[in-house]
Amino acid sequence: MSAKSISRARINTMNNLKGDLRAFSAWWKVTPYKGKKRSVRTLSEYLRVLNHYIAAHPDGEYTLTAAREWVASEMERAESAGRWAARALKAYDGWRVSEYNGTPPVMDRLEVPADPTATNIYVAQPDDITAMLSTCKTRGYDFIALRDAAIIHCLRSTGMRIGELCSLNMEDINTETGVVTVKQSKNGEMRRTRLDEDAQSALRRYRHGMTLDKYPHVWESSLGGKMRPHSIQKRITARAVEAGCPQVTPHSFRRGMAQEVFRRGGSQTYLMALCGWKSDEMPRRYLKSVSADEALAMHERLFG
Repeated sequence: MSAKSISRARINTMNNLKGDLRAFSAWWKVTPYKGKKRSVRTLSEYLRVLNHYIAAHPDGEYTLTAAREWVASEMERAESAGRWAARALKAYDGWRVSEYNGTPPVMDRLEVPADPTATNIYVAQPDDITAMLSTCKTRGYDFIALRDAAIIHCLRSTGMRIGELCSLNMEDINTETGVVTVKQSKNGEMRRTRLDEDAQSALRRYRHGMTLDKYPHVWESSLGGKMRPHSIQKRITARAVEAGCPQVTPHSFRRGMAQEVFRRGGSQTYLMALCGWKSDEMPRRYLKSVSADEALAMHERLFG
C-alpha cells in the first residue's frame, strides 16, 4: 500500500480523526517548542477549531481543497476565525506527518490569511476609556452596565489577555489588596498582577449581592453561566462603537497599559512580570512607540 493510501486509510472515518486529536493534544502538552512549554490556550483553541472542522465534514474529508473552502467560509464569519482555522489545520497536519512515518503532508500549501492589524493594533487612549465607561452609566441598577464597566476597568488596570480575564474566579482575587493571581496564562505559568483602586471599586459594585457559592467565576453572562472570551469581545466592541471609538479591542487595553507603565517611569522588568512576558521583544516594541510619541510631544513643547 502506498503512503498516500495509508494516509487515506487513516483518516477516512470520523473516529480516526477524533482519535488523532486526542493524540495530538497529548503530544502538544509534553513537547516543548524552542525549549519552552507550549501554550495550553492555543491548544484549546486549536482543538475547538478542529472539532468544528470535523463537524463540518461528516464524511471525514481531509484534503487541501476542502480545507481552503472551509477556511474561506470561516473568513466570511470573521477574519480571525479564518486565521485560527488555517493555523489549527497546519499545526495538526504537521504533527500527523511526523507521527505517522510515510504519511504525506496535506496542508503544507494551505495559506494562513494575513492579519491586517497584527502590526498596528490600536492602543486604547485615556479619552477612549473615559468615553466607553460613560456608556456604562445608567440610573438605577443595571447589571450589564456594571459588569461591562468592571470588565473595562480590569482590562485597563491589568493589561490581561482576554482569555486570562475570562478564566478568573473570585478566589483568584484578593479583594482587600487588589492582587490578582492569573492561573491560566498564555504560557501556562502562573503570575500575579493588581487591580488599581478604580478597578477594585468597579468590581465591588458589579459583584454586590453575588455570592461565591452561586457565582464562583468572576464574569456572569446575562443569560446565566460563565462568560466566554467571545462574549467579552462582543461587549467591548459594543461599548467601543457606542463610545465612538470602534477601533478599540480588548488587546488595545493591554498595549495601552504597557505604554502607560513606560510613560510613568516603570521598568521593563516590572512590566514583563505583570504582563507575563518571558521575552523582551514585546516590551521593546511598546517602549519604541512611547519614545516616538514623547519625542513628538517634546518637539511641540520646544517649537510650538
